[in-house]
Amino acid sequence: MVTTKLKASKMNSIGLRISSENKEIIRMAANYTGQDLTSYLISTAMAKAKKDILEHKEILLSKRDYDNVVKETKNPTTANRKMKLAFRKHSKKFKE
Repeated sequence: MVTTKLKASKMNSIGLRISSENKEIIRMAANYTGQDLTSYLISTAMAKAKKDILEHKEILLSKRDYDNVVKETKNPTTANRKMKLAFRKHSKKFKE
């Protein structure tokens, strides 16, 4: 999982311009989820950002990793106890 550590006292701001209609839609969604506008925008953007980062990290492989993927594709190893446990943990952690 992608995590970013920031000190709670270190806050930054982002300014953006959107149409009145888009702002109203986002405000309504925030209200429906019980969040203020800022919290809703941050939680939604962070969820999307983490998903995008994970998707792109999975695509970008080093030469060594690529070679290992090709090798495993041609001659797969049998999953041992540790590998099965790792798959279960991964599946639980990233289940959507």
